[in-house]
Amino acid sequence: MYPKCGKVVGTYPKCGKVVGTYPKCGKVVGTYPKCGKVVGTYPKCGKVVGTYPKCGKVVGTYPKCGKVVGTYPKCGKVVGTYPKCGKVVGTYPKCGKVVGTYPKCGKVVGTYPKCGKVVGTYPKCRKVVGTYPKCGKVVGTYPKCGKVVGTYPKCRKIVGTYPKCRKSSRDVPEVRKIVGTHPKCGKVVGTYPKCEKWSGRTRNAKNGRDVPEMRKSSRDVPEMRKRVGTYPKCGKIVGTYPKCGKVIGTYPKCGKIVGTYPKCGKVVGTYPKCGKVVGTYPKCGKVNWMGPKAKKECIAKSKCKRWGVA
Repeated sequence: MYPKCGKVVGTYPKCGKVVGTYPKCGKVVGTYPKCGKVVGTYPKCGKVVGTYPKCGKVVGTYPKCGKVVGTYPKCGKVVGTYPKCGKVVGTYPKCGKVVGTYPKCGKVVGTYPKCGKVVGTYPKCRKVVGTYPKCGKVVGTYPKCGKVVGTYPKCRKIVGTYPKCRKSSRDVPEVRKIVGTHPKCGKVVGTYPKCEKWSGRTRNAKNGRDVPEMRKSSRDVPEMRKRVGTYPKCGKIVGTYPKCGKVIGTYPKCGKIVGTYPKCGKVVGTYPKCGKVVGTYPKCGKVNWMGPKAKKECIAKSKCKRWGVA
């Protein structure tokens, strides 16, 4: 340990450089398993600090600086959290645009994968807020405005939050069904707190005219109680699915697919028990593998192959 020096101190298993703890220096400090770059914690410096497993880019936490901070796996752009700055903050995998969280600014905040528009959360502004995968329309949450609320990029469908449902859907069948984010799919997506049990007299009724009220039985409309979450451009289900069975959201105890799936037919997210794809996959084409051994175990021990992960 070098408490007052500008020298490096620590353990560095596979690199040719030294790495350790640097309490009062402006030098690099941290753990550095497989990179030739610096990685660590930098409490009072304006330098780069963080975890940096396989990239040659900067990644870390920057509590008091106006510099970049965050996780930055494959981009040459800045990404991170900016608690006290008016700068950009967020995750920015393959875009040239800024996206993040802006607690005290009147600037844009959110996720913005392929648009040239700003989208996010605006706690104190009267601006647009939400998710905006391919632009076209501005949709989000408007706490104090009389504007639209929800995500609704290119559809003519109703999208938003539906805390309660109508008992009769004879005149407006779509309103009772669609909830959530529905950019380019014809499927129902969103959160259905009290509507998932709906069914009616006619089996497989599409327009709902023969279904004057919602009942506890869901035999006639199984799709409504299944799909929940965000469903931007895929034919797969994505979101939160408490009891598994489908590919949706966060799956703490399943070996199924979990994550966000913006424009791909591939799996993206966190995969607790599989050796397959894990992480963010904004433009497809690229897959983050966990190695051949993990892949073999995944195929052998789970049904990943069934979900397009083989």
